[in-house]
Amino acid sequence: MKKIFLALGFILGALIITTSCDSKRDFNDDMLFGMEYGDFPDIDPPIPPVTKHLKSVTSIDEDGYTGTAIYTYSSDKLTHVESNDEFNDTSFTYDVFYDANDQINRIVIRDNDVVWATTTDLTISYNNGKFALATGTSTEEDSGDTYTTTITPTYTGNKITKIFCQRIYPLQPDGIDTLQHDINYTGNNISKWVSTVTIDVPPITIQPIIITSTFSEYDNHINPNSTLPEVFNIVSSNYELGSVVGFSDNNHGKMNVVTFGDNQTATATYTYDADGYPIKVVASNGSTATIEYQ
Repeated sequence: MKKIFLALGFILGALIITTSCDSKRDFNDDMLFGMEYGDFPDIDPPIPPVTKHLKSVTSIDEDGYTGTAIYTYSSDKLTHVESNDEFNDTSFTYDVFYDANDQINRIVIRDNDVVWATTTDLTISYNNGKFALATGTSTEEDSGDTYTTTITPTYTGNKITKIFCQRIYPLQPDGIDTLQHDINYTGNNISKWVSTVTIDVPPITIQPIIITSTFSEYDNHINPNSTLPEVFNIVSSNYELGSVVGFSDNNHGKMNVVTFGDNQTATATYTYDADGYPIKVVASNGSTATIEYQ
């Protein structure tokens, strides 16, 4: 049965540390990203005059590996996402469904791994209009093995401050792995993000893996990931896309990551379109990303 692994992947065409509650990434994948913003349009503060939807992100890392994310909409509602990561040879699809009130009530995630292809079918429930729980069954297509996946967000006011993802394996006594995101803010932007992974699926038990990321030097331009539905950002933060940064209103100019005793800082330069939306990112390690809207 597939076990949880640490995933470090692209977000919004920029290299940013993340983890996955359903991925096979190697523990040594070291990708990180930070930004330093460039010239702004002559708008102070720049307020986009039009609403745009994130259409695609194409990222190229310093070694030439490509990562892509393509977003599909119907009547302005996000309905499908495809993401591919050439470096880690991974591919995911997300299908998003809505109820009669246009609230997301189901997300189906398919990990298209050639060995461990897995489909997770999550039902979304709400409490007083806020996302309260995603729960469902994950099925490995080759073996037919299943396990239960739950994702629980915690709000402080209107801000997401914790996301807890848990998988329980019924075929393995006491088999549980978890991923927890703890998120702190300064104003409307993330200042600190701590991800903790635990694996206790006998015979595999390891000490918690902790990744601490701090963000600073934000611009005053709209964060493209923040245009995606909050429920999708919460759920996908536990998978390949890792969209925790979507909870910030703006784009961070600097990022520091501490994990396994290693401390790294990175910056990058943004290019914006005439409406103030980022359309290109160049990271200090030579990685680049191109962002398109519709």
